[in-house]
Amino acid sequence: MSKILSYANLTAHTEQTLRPHLADAAVHREAGHDTRAHEAWVCACTVHRMWEGLAVQYLEPHRRKSFMADFARLDALMYPEDAAPAPLPTSTESGHAQGL
Repeated sequence: MSKILSYANLTAHTEQTLRPHLADAAVHREAGHDTRAHEAWVCACTVHRMWEGLAVQYLEPHRRKSFMADFARLDALMYPEDAAPAPLPTSTESGHAQGL
């Protein structure tokens, strides 16, 4: 029996695979093991690039509303220093009345 790889499955698997590589890179960077940190970072980059390539080439992500959100989320994992800050809650979301 063959299985079909869906966009959602590919994206979920990509995120699950990225996180340990990025965690390893952070641990090695903290320990001063630059070569190992770089190797873990390269693994994460490879996973990210493969997700993007497969999704664009075979899964028509631009037809999905979630693609840009998925791309931004995965990019924020890879490049947290470049990630846009979370939007501030509006006055109604924070429970404060406007003008106070």
